[in-house]
Amino acid sequence: MKASRAAYFELIAVPITAGAKFVIFDMMQKQFWFIISASAFWAGYLIYNFFTSSERITQWGFRKKGFWESSRLLLPLAVIAIVLFITYGIDTGKAIVNWHIIPSLLTYPVWGIAQQFVIMALVAGNLNDLEKYKIPRFLIIIISALLFSGVHFPNYQLMAGTFILALVYTTVYLKYRNLWVLGILHGWLGSIFYFFVLGKDAWLRFLTSY
Repeated sequence: MKASRAAYFELIAVPITAGAKFVIFDMMQKQFWFIISASAFWAGYLIYNFFTSSERITQWGFRKKGFWESSRLLLPLAVIAIVLFITYGIDTGKAIVNWHIIPSLLTYPVWGIAQQFVIMALVAGNLNDLEKYKIPRFLIIIISALLFSGVHFPNYQLMAGTFILALVYTTVYLKYRNLWVLGILHGWLGSIFYFFVLGKDAWLRFLTSY
């Protein structure tokens, strides 16, 4: 598949994935099956490109280059955010503190990398690299943030948090093109946000959503 055709395919497949999220994840409350099926689809697409067009894997951001540069920018902000989340949860009494947070912190980064791949590489990256249409970078950042926020509807706290997160992440991604840092920090931030800000056991919710 040529790069330009692949980019258009990806830009169409992402909204379809988002639509499936609303049906399976939100309406049917089958979080487990959506995560498994969406991850399997995009993992299969990654494997296909690994064998047929390995340079796209690097172009998407699965690489060493840009890792430390992204870390230096994002890690301090992540620490500040985590401290604020924990403080909020304790002050409001919403915090859930149990051992489930450990498997959540260990496994959520995998789902975080998958989400960042879809939003950053397939949306922001493709929009930025389109040859026929030149879209201003600030508009790409806004589009990515709106999309990432929109898929978390109708949880307005998550929508606000993910909108701000995507503004920062897209800016950093377009500069350094590294997905590893974005995905790992996404998983850690998401876990802390669920347990301390939303007062929800993300691990238990995942395991019981068959």
